[in-house]
Amino acid sequence: MCSIYGIIYFKSCPKNVLETRMKKMSTKTIHRGPDVNEIKYFDNASIGMNRLSVIGPNYKKAMIQNEGQFYSIFNGEITNYKELGNELHIDPQCDSEIILPLYKKYNKSFVKKLGGMFSIALYDDYAKEFTLWRDPLGVKPLYYYMNNDFFIFASEIKAIYSAIDKKPELNYNAIDNILRYGLNPGNTTAFHEIKKVLPGEMVTIKNGNLKAEKYWSLKNNIEYTQLQEEEKQIKVENFKKLITTVMYENSYSDTQGGFFLSGGLDSSLATAISLQNDNSNYNKLISIRFLPNGVDDEKYVKIFENYFNKKVEWVNITPEIARNTLEDLIKFIDEPLANPTHVGTYLMAKRAKELNLKTIITGDGADELFIGYERQECWKKYNNAKAIYPSLSWIISKSDIETLYNKDFLSSIKNKKYIPETISNMEDALLYERGERLPEYHNMRLDRMTMAHGIEAKVPFQDYRIAEYSFELSIEELMQGTRKGWLKEIARSWLPDDIIYRKKSIFPSLPSEWISADGGVQWAKNILLDNDSKINAFINKNILENWIYEHSINKAKRGKELWALITLELWLRNLKNWN
Repeated sequence: MCSIYGIIYFKSCPKNVLETRMKKMSTKTIHRGPDVNEIKYFDNASIGMNRLSVIGPNYKKAMIQNEGQFYSIFNGEITNYKELGNELHIDPQCDSEIILPLYKKYNKSFVKKLGGMFSIALYDDYAKEFTLWRDPLGVKPLYYYMNNDFFIFASEIKAIYSAIDKKPELNYNAIDNILRYGLNPGNTTAFHEIKKVLPGEMVTIKNGNLKAEKYWSLKNNIEYTQLQEEEKQIKVENFKKLITTVMYENSYSDTQGGFFLSGGLDSSLATAISLQNDNSNYNKLISIRFLPNGVDDEKYVKIFENYFNKKVEWVNITPEIARNTLEDLIKFIDEPLANPTHVGTYLMAKRAKELNLKTIITGDGADELFIGYERQECWKKYNNAKAIYPSLSWIISKSDIETLYNKDFLSSIKNKKYIPETISNMEDALLYERGERLPEYHNMRLDRMTMAHGIEAKVPFQDYRIAEYSFELSIEELMQGTRKGWLKEIARSWLPDDIIYRKKSIFPSLPSEWISADGGVQWAKNILLDNDSKINAFINKNILENWIYEHSINKAKRGKELWALITLELWLRNLKNWN
């Protein structure tokens, strides 16, 4: 896990200008790769990398790989690099060593062979061409900016923002998307001029011309067909072999690792399989305890702890800790994403750092691929799912938005189409969940909050091989009458029934509790109702005052909406520190 960044000028550029921009980007992303820094300069271009040493921590060669005219930099982890080394008859000491030999053999299609997660940049010094790739499910981020003079890219938006002279304008459409649904879909960001490389996308820049094309795409699940019992069993056994292979690949590391354990099926299964890998350095279990009011998840973490006789490191979160943590972590968020899970991930990563870990494994992505959410299930349960689905996705509802925004802001984003409101069937909903919500809501949270502490987070369920296998199962097979029915059947080989078939529980609205607790309402007032608050430019202040009042007297639960607005306000204030 690292940060990568680079620039190419379309005409001549003084070296001191290149150096200034590159050093700014390196400084802004040093938390992602605190172990080693390297920058390579060319005539009118440069590439750089900050490395977090997980594979090959004593690696003595240059981080920036070079073969002839080609140079590569890399963020993430190629988990099947040893297998690929065998295919090429080489013995790579580090996963980054596999990139250029594969490129030499397979050209730009080499990326289709990579397991794990990655963003990669390759510079052809002869052709003066950059090529960028982002992994299929968008686990690792990559952004870019282009004007008439140069093209610039980096692992985080703030690095690009710091390195360009004319600061980009806020993208109000993106901010509106984030407030409504918690994410901004497509290749745009919270800034008009800064774009993202999409999951499964390759971007090529040469002679001032940019070309973006998909090398990997999501697919709909196959149509249901009745299978014989023997055919079903073959599918199950083949998937068990695949998931064991992928989990074992991910649980290999040259440094100490651990697991983020939630008590749910996904993280429990990833942990249980990985613990059986005798060649693994992953042995620490980290989980969250909410105080003063616990949640059901904690009970199932304890069941796992006892069943496997493994001690869990607990991270306590009180309302005050949650509020303080949001103010601390805001500096690591590139866009004003208001996922309350940020808090837990940030604090667990902090604990992992204290335990001298460098990498952890999570269960993220299983819900999207194996149908684990009520939002997905609603298409099978309700005749009016088209109307219900958007309401299960809202952060701030459509009716509330129309009263909250002031006339100028509402006018600036009118006549927009919102993806959840245009979806009319389960297949399209799954494409949205997997292609937009997973990378931009969950993966960005996991990446930023772990990288804030220099921790690599691996997500084996998002390996392209597992994703492609899941597409070869019908929706009926995946569900088997309930959410994640297929995965539950698979899990019986590794987990106790108490965890697999745990009763459904309603998770509390954490922001509502955090803002309702002692000092929470006043905290919200101090941030949102200040005369100098940045969001005054967007909202009707009297509506916001009423929301806070309603929440304070328990007339309406407004925690989710207030948390989103507080996150936006703190993010806007922090932009001054990006220069």
